Amino acid sequence: MRPKAMIRQISATLSESYVPDDDLFAQEEEDMDQEAIEKQLQARSTIPQIHRLQFTLPQDVRLVAIDTGRNILNGELDLQSLQITKTTTTTRLDPAWLRPLDTTFRGILVSHVDSESMAWKQGLRPGQVVRSVSAGNGRWWPKVSLQGVRSALKAATSIGLQVEQLTETNVFELTLKKPLGFQIQETNDGMVLVSQIAANAPNLVQHALRVGDRVLAIDTSLGDKLWPVSTVEGVISAVTGRLPGQSVTLRFERQPGAVVEPIVAATKTATTNTVATDVPTDHKELIQRCREVLQRYSTKEASIRSKLDLVPALVADKVVEKLSAASVAMDAKTLAMLMHAYLSCEQPLKAIQLFEASTGFRGDASSAPLPDASRTFQANDAALNLYTGTMLLQAHAQNQDLAAVQRVLAALEGRSGLAVDGEEVAPWPWTGAYGSIQLDTYCYNVALAAADQLGVVGAVEFATDVFARMKERDIVTYNTYLNILVKAGKFTESFRLFDQMKRSKVRPDKYTYYALMKSCKNNMDLQELFYDMKEYNIPMDVVFYNAMIQNLSENREWSQATKLIQEMETKGVAPQAMTYGILMNGMLRADKPNACLALFESACANTKTVGLTQNVHLYTTAIAAAAVLGNHERALELVSRMTAVGIKPNTKTLTSVVGACLASQKYDLAVGVYRKIEKPDGYAMSQGIQAFCGNGEPEAAASILRDQRRGTRLMSGKLIMRSYRHVIGAALEKHDYDLARQVLTDLLLKGYIPSKEITDTIVNSFGIFRSSVVEATTEDKTRFRFLLFVMDSLERRNLVVDGTLYAAVLTLGRQIGGVERRVANLLLQSKSESEVQNVILGEAQPKASMTTWEEILEQYQERIRAKQSLDNVILPTLQIRVSSRNARQVFRAEQAVAFSRSKSLTPDASIPTKA
Repeated sequence: MRPKAMIRQISATLSESYVPDDDLFAQEEEDMDQEAIEKQLQARSTIPQIHRLQFTLPQDVRLVAIDTGRNILNGELDLQSLQITKTTTTTRLDPAWLRPLDTTFRGILVSHVDSESMAWKQGLRPGQVVRSVSAGNGRWWPKVSLQGVRSALKAATSIGLQVEQLTETNVFELTLKKPLGFQIQETNDGMVLVSQIAANAPNLVQHALRVGDRVLAIDTSLGDKLWPVSTVEGVISAVTGRLPGQSVTLRFERQPGAVVEPIVAATKTATTNTVATDVPTDHKELIQRCREVLQRYSTKEASIRSKLDLVPALVADKVVEKLSAASVAMDAKTLAMLMHAYLSCEQPLKAIQLFEASTGFRGDASSAPLPDASRTFQANDAALNLYTGTMLLQAHAQNQDLAAVQRVLAALEGRSGLAVDGEEVAPWPWTGAYGSIQLDTYCYNVALAAADQLGVVGAVEFATDVFARMKERDIVTYNTYLNILVKAGKFTESFRLFDQMKRSKVRPDKYTYYALMKSCKNNMDLQELFYDMKEYNIPMDVVFYNAMIQNLSENREWSQATKLIQEMETKGVAPQAMTYGILMNGMLRADKPNACLALFESACANTKTVGLTQNVHLYTTAIAAAAVLGNHERALELVSRMTAVGIKPNTKTLTSVVGACLASQKYDLAVGVYRKIEKPDGYAMSQGIQAFCGNGEPEAAASILRDQRRGTRLMSGKLIMRSYRHVIGAALEKHDYDLARQVLTDLLLKGYIPSKEITDTIVNSFGIFRSSVVEATTEDKTRFRFLLFVMDSLERRNLVVDGTLYAAVLTLGRQIGGVERRVANLLLQSKSESEVQNVILGEAQPKASMTTWEEILEQYQERIRAKQSLDNVILPTLQIRVSSRNARQVFRAEQAVAFSRSKSLTPDASIPTKA
């Protein structure tokens, strides 16, 4: 029961301000026709849940016969031995099993089922009514006596029972006359409860009401409509206007845990006493209270709740904490409400964990044992039903685990032992052909929606298998499966499914045609769909027009696409901003920036469509068109216009402006615009790097690159290579060789391999092949040293040197002369030896280098002066990639070095190398 603190004492009888004769709950004996009492009691209908179960000689299953008046006949039938034992079972039958039966019932009731038996696992429970039996031959016979059941099942090897679970409805209505004969009290949370039943209360009240029943509504003296009540004063106000003996109808709700207390004589005090009964052992009242709290804080309409609203999940956490502390065995309804609360806040893992703790089964339906840490509740396999199973499917769909969705669906279908993604499906009770869990269309649709949403490998095959197993399909089924086929590019199959849908008398809706639009290859296919929509009286809306415009744009039929926009206006279909966006983007992709800008300006000039153009996406597309034209002034003017109408430029807008400034070579403006981007994305960063480099600020560009690391980078690999190329080129153009070294080292340390464009940028920045060195300068020698550094850096990573870079080093060394020319000779010598090694060994065998080419350049002159030989130095191995594009360039460079070497050969000029 509710704690005492939750119930405030309030007057439930009339005070002195009311006439005593009109006391709402005054006690007066009233004779009522017994037939009328039974009629009202039977009006509290039962909710049948009929299941057909099949067993093979079930063990420890016994039946009893019930006669009219809910009388239990003396005798009990054992289904395994088919023997009737003459014993009384009255003391072992729960009164709750008999209460849903009306007084005219005659039939069979299940009196005992072993909790470890197969019958229990299939859903058979004590208290269920046996409606018919079968001997396994497919025929069913209704039976109302134990002898009839035994004769029908004699010599049967397989026994079938059609059982029905009768459950009392929680809500019922009673029509009573004043005085009513019971007292009520009000709780702090706005509920009116029956607090006491008088000893001389009418028979109907004594039979139908219990202490703890809630008063939901009461009719008025002016009509038959029942009005909800939440206060004692409201009930008194509705009743006091009636004369004694006049009838009044009240609607009650049976609260779990409501008890039948000994009838006590009514007191004449003006206040009632609070109900102070102990909490029932089955925790039904606690569970009911938790349900009410969940219902109060749940959001029925997702559209009115923000994604950041986590109130339902927080309430669910509190409810789970309370139920766990009380070691409650969770029921199916409460579990479904809790899982729904978590899923509404996009917390699928909590929903899955709660399912495991409540049912004792693994949430992924695998056969692996459940960890003990998950058992925070008393496991109750009855918490597994169709609703909780469907919630579990939705949880795995949110968790993006299609394999778990497949296993759970197989477990609910009773297909245990099936292997899915290497995990075997576990057997779950109540499932299978004769189980109480029979999947409906909604459950299958949830599985199909998961395949549509995730779209992973195997989703189409899974969806096809599910669709084939469904016995009943609705419009949602067809639309979801249709969308899956279209996403997979199975356009022929999608149209076949559409034909099957129409043959099955399932009427298509607009979402059906939305999916089919994506299967249309040309505008003629769309026209056929348009005529089909007319047959089903489905109006052609803006979505369909947008699809046709996009199809025409992809086929570069610009005039037809523009005419469609005009047709939309004449037919009363208002274009969207997306309509213009589709057409403008199509023109931009087709390299028609002028047409794109013209369409935008025409929409701005039209008073009917100017409101649509006040959109950041359309302005961004127009600015991108100006960037393609290299018109930075037009781009800046568009930015001014959009800010004037209150549209804030986003990252893509400002990035397009940067691109327009770069196209016009206005690098200072590009840098200024880039600095205004608060959170640049990868493409914006690459544009900013190019702007800094063009503006002569390679240091600022390099700082952006240093922050780009694998795993956390925003730029793609292609953008990163392009950005490194710009920074290295800008640093070399500024003669900042130290910065160029740092940037190249940073590139290699991050695990990137320099692209050919980077090496070409380095070579072209020196202009080696465009002119010859007349007189060597310090700058030329610094360049030669930098080229050696590049080759050494590639050698450390065991990377192949591009032929163009190799030819540039040879050419520059020969042009400078002196020590640089001698090092160029050594480069040629090392390459020749590497080629010989390749011929002998069949593959490149890199040797351990004792030095680098840059060190050789530094030590060469000193060793020459000291007349020291380089015999003890192993030259770095060169791996050169020579392609058809640079083969002639490499050949000429090697010829020039070899010729100059033979012409100026001295005894100390030939430096042998170690093998």
